Amino acid sequence: MEEKNLQKEDNLSIEFQQKAILNSLPDIAWLKDKDGRFIAVNEPFGKACGFKPEELVGKTDLDIWPKELAESYRADDAGVITSKKRKYIEERLANKQGYVQWIETIKTPVFDDKGNVVGITGIARDITERKKSDERLKDIRAELEIRVKVRTVELTRANEDLRKEMNERHLRI
Repeated sequence: MEEKNLQKEDNLSIEFQQKAILNSLPDIAWLKDKDGRFIAVNEPFGKACGFKPEELVGKTDLDIWPKELAESYRADDAGVITSKKRKYIEERLANKQGYVQWIETIKTPVFDDKGNVVGITGIARDITERKKSDERLKDIRAELEIRVKVRTVELTRANEDLRKEMNERHLRI
């Protein structure tokens, strides 16, 4: 009986440690089993999808996210499980209100003591502002390229006009 209570206390301690670690992260973080069911998520994850973290335990991406995104997330998970390697992804995330943001996601396989993949852990950071800045820079570069081309054409014409004028003056002399 005492051994059973100690094991229960150990499990509670492990669960407390998982929650403490997950909730200390400012980024979205989760732990899934091999079948894609959430074992634990942190507060930022719950906030991103509009649920309390404890409500998400046992759910899958298909229960939480729009179908297109959920299927994409599940495909990435399958790739991590098959390859047994960490994966970095830039992807969209849409909340229940329809707000779409960009996140940088790192998915990592979780192994048992025999080296078998038993789940996936993930962390995702909001990179929406960085993506917007990158897009603005891309637009600015494109506009500058157009301006350089226009200015080059103008300078080429001006040079041709100057050559003609110099030739005409040279011929008059």
